[in-house]
Amino acid sequence: MNFLLRLIWFLIAGWWLGLLWFSMSLALMMTIIFFPVGAWAATKTWKVMTLSGSDSASEAVTDVTVNVNNKMKQEISDGEKQEDEQEENWKEDLEASKDLYCPNCGEEVEEDESFCSSCGEEL
Repeated sequence: MNFLLRLIWFLIAGWWLGLLWFSMSLALMMTIIFFPVGAWAATKTWKVMTLSGSDSASEAVTDVTVNVNNKMKQEISDGEKQEDEQEENWKEDLEASKDLYCPNCGEEVEEDESFCSSCGEEL
């Protein structure tokens, strides 16, 4: 029934009203102040011509926006995890390097040595 009603509307009034609506939108777009209103009206011409009630395009934009926001949040959390892993690796490397160098003179020492062979500092 809905399709039949929309078809009758399109054949009898939709063509004429769609033409008037689109002409009005073009006239509005010729002015600087009303250009956004005219652009919006031009995108709604098909609704006037067919009596379409759903705005699937705006729903699609909303879905894309939500998906992009979720993806950005995921990338941020992944980046934070990578930073945490890098910091842990850096700390482990730093602690390992403390065992290999004399804290007094900075010379390389063996792990089993009790004293630095260069300066004699107790390790």
